[in-house]
Amino acid sequence: MRACIVTLLLFVTVAQAQMRDAPEVTEDGLVRVDSTPRAGVYRLPVATFHQYQRVMLAPITITFKKGWKQKHPELNAEERAKLSADLAFTFHQELVKELVTRGGYQIAKEPGPDVLRVEATAVNVDVTAPEASLGHMQKTYVTSAGSMKLVTELKDSMSGVVIARIINYEEAPEHRDALRDFQRNPNAPPPATTQISNLADFRLGFENSSRFTHEAISVAKSAKREEQQTIKSEY
Repeated sequence: MRACIVTLLLFVTVAQAQMRDAPEVTEDGLVRVDSTPRAGVYRLPVATFHQYQRVMLAPITITFKKGWKQKHPELNAEERAKLSADLAFTFHQELVKELVTRGGYQIAKEPGPDVLRVEATAVNVDVTAPEASLGHMQKTYVTSAGSMKLVTELKDSMSGVVIARIINYEEAPEHRDALRDFQRNPNAPPPATTQISNLADFRLGFENSSRFTHEAISVAKSAKREEQQTIKSEY
């Protein structure tokens, strides 16, 4: 009979509370606009978006939660770097899929008057079990791969001015049923996470952030067109 230590990590969803408590105006003059409860969208009031037909995707930054490195001594520097690179690559893939494949924007390599620079970052990344197996007789099983805060800034590529910011908090989907089944039946497949399954779970968060970004751009373009039509009708 195998021996194992089952660590149940439960997460309290705080995304909506964090969005609710977010400021209405940022320090750099961005104003919060209506959006999905799962994301905070800020725009520069004087900015227009209709001119942007191409996007520049800046290198994506991944920053792990404070103390995360110390909690996971099982990963060496090379493995941590690979995990960070894999997360950044996955986020980049989702942005391309959403903005280019679905949105129809062309990729630009240099700044231009029709180019919107997209700078995406993942901060406070907490991968709860980068490698589930800690030893031959001890394993850690979790119900969620972790959490992170995603921030995407939209900048005018020529001036570098931030004209919009999208913020969302993501937690990987929970797998409590699999853990419960495993606890009841040792022969059931354990809900262990690996770097492969972690990437699959975190991809959902990157997909959400990319979709929120695409929607924010589309709404901004539509809003500006309506404002311009109203101004014209008044004169």
